Formats: sequence, C-alpha cells, structure tokens
Amino acid sequence: MKKLLLFIGLILPLLTSAHDWKKKAELDIAGLTTLKYYKNELYALNNKASIVTVNTATSVLTTVVDFNAVLPGISINAFAIKSDGSFLAVSDVSNKLYFLDSKGVVTNEFVSAVSPQCVLEAADGRIWVGGIDLEIFTADGNLEQTFTATGSSKKSIISDVRDLMLLSNDKVMMLDRNRGISITEGNAHVDGYLECSKKYKNNDTFNKSQAVAESADFFMVLSLTDKSSNHWGVNQFDKKLTTYENIDNVVDNVVVKVSALKSIAGSRSEVFVSTTDKLFIYENSRALASVDLQKVNVSIYPNPVIEILNVKSNDLISSFEIYNVLGSIVSKGAIDSNETALNVSSLISGMYIIKLYGTDHKLVYSSKFTKN
Repeated sequence: MKKLLLFIGLILPLLTSAHDWKKKAELDIAGLTTLKYYKNELYALNNKASIVTVNTATSVLTTVVDFNAVLPGISINAFAIKSDGSFLAVSDVSNKLYFLDSKGVVTNEFVSAVSPQCVLEAADGRIWVGGIDLEIFTADGNLEQTFTATGSSKKSIISDVRDLMLLSNDKVMMLDRNRGISITEGNAHVDGYLECSKKYKNNDTFNKSQAVAESADFFMVLSLTDKSSNHWGVNQFDKKLTTYENIDNVVDNVVVKVSALKSIAGSRSEVFVSTTDKLFIYENSRALASVDLQKVNVSIYPNPVIEILNVKSNDLISSFEIYNVLGSIVSKGAIDSNETALNVSSLISGMYIIKLYGTDHKLVYSSKFTKN
C-alpha cells in the first residue's frame, strides 16, 4: 500500500489533478438510474420507466421513450443510443433485449439469459449485454457468444457486469461490480473465455464499482472509496488504469449509502452524477483551459448584442451552448454550419459565455459577450 501511495504522489502532479474538478451545479432531480451523454445532450433513464433528456439549466425532463406505453409492466434496467439514433434497452424483469426506433417504438426483442443490467452498441455494430455473464449479439439480434469469465488458465469469473462503455479506440470498457475493470474487443481466448488487454481488479479501497464514464483524459468511476466507512464517491483513473484519485464525495462530506448512488456520465469537461434525489454536475477547469482555441478562427458580433449574435467560423461548428455567470446553460442548439445568427433577445441583460463545438463534439471556441 505504501508503494502505491508513493507512486500516486509521483505521478499525479504530471497529470490533471482531481482538484481541478469543481462542483458546478446541484439539481433537485430524483430517480435518474442511467445517464448517457450523447451529441451534447444528457439522456437519462427516469425511474426505470422512461428515457428522458435533461435540461441542466432548467431541470426540466423531456420524455423521449415512455416504456409504460410501449412495454406495460416492464421496468428497464439500462438503455443505449445507437449510432443511427435508435435505442436499445434491457430488462431483468422480462430478461430481454429490446430494439426501439428513434421514436421509441419496439421493433424487435430477444431473450437474454444474464439478468441484464447494461447494454451497448460496439463500433462493429454488435450488441453487448452485461449481467451475471456477458452476451454478445449480432447487429440484427442473433446471440453470437456468451462469456462467463475473462482470461485463460487464471480465469476471473464474470459475476455482475454493471456498465459497458465504448472507448475512442473502439475497444469496450467492462465494469464488473465485484471483479473490477476490463478493456476488451470482445474476442474469445483460445480457451473460450473473454480476452482482455487491460484489467484493474477491485481492492479494499476501490471496490464494488457502480458505473463508469469518460471525461477529459480520464475514466471516471462511481465506487466505494473507503470500505471502513461505506463512503461512496467518484474516482478518477488515468487511461492506463495504473492509479486513481477520489475527486469528490458527491455530497460534501456526507456519507452516501450504496443504494443512493445511481449513475455517471461525462463530456470532455464535465461529469454528471445522479443519486436518489440529486443530479450533480462537476466541471474540469484544466480540461477547458487546455483546449487549443486557435485551431478554429471564430468571430462573434456585435458585442455587446441586443438581439442577434452572429457567429462565423472558418470550420464547421456543430453546436453551441450559452452560459450565464452562475455557470448554468441558458441556451443551446445545433448549428452544423460555418455561420449562423443566434437570437438572444430573450436573455436578460448581463455577461454570458458562448461555447462552440466542432464536428467531433469537442469544445473549439469559448468567449464572453454582453447582452444589452
């Protein structure tokens, strides 16, 4: 343990520190059991009954899929958004994998044998379903393979897969609540077990993981951070899975019980954490500051502005967000153009920050402007 602490002390000054994460907002939104950040939009599973979008500026939830209407009596454990905008959902009540179109209509369903807790579409179109084991379906829903363990002669039994996340290199991070974190392409070892390129086993400090997200240059994991006091929080892992650091105890030194912590999602510079009665938003100040804003030549005018704020760029801008001085989003939307005219007449007079995102949904420009 002493060697691990020494290693952490040596490496963390070279990395983005956990102390760069600051709590940006604490919203009174209850019952969000799954969070997904997709194309600059925060989605959630609300009380296992519907997929909603979350407006983090107003705390308004907008229903996208109502499972009470399309699957009466079936509670959903998790969902995923496919690359074509349609949805996947899993339920351990029916033990099924559901395919839904972009409007929420069930187009197909398949039996699962793993008491499913999570689902994901991999880069090759295959569908992964995690639970007591890991199932991989073809893109059209045929069961391709079931994995019960990772490794070979030193196999580690898969026991409780709680989350799956597609990484930028098209590999998948699998989080087993009791066994730890694995990174895999979903291929079988010669012995038939799941082949993994990286593993991080749970220990007394990092144990019983709940969910995983990716933000800035780190993996963010909801987990037990102090076994003796049952303290749950958010851990920040470097991408090599060599070390981690607790970034916050979620509710400012109040112990969070296991059942209270629900899900996590991340953008480049933000982390969203849901509990039984709150949604917390953290922002990484260094991640924002490290963005090279000179790569995109942008002009916004007039400044100050009364009604129309013009945006021009030498590169395609996919979307925008406008923040007030309290850090809340007051306006956002798609642009998908090199120039646009934003109507800001509804904003009250004062200082604002506009953030512009490129085609890869990364922040490329940030600037203050004044509304008269």
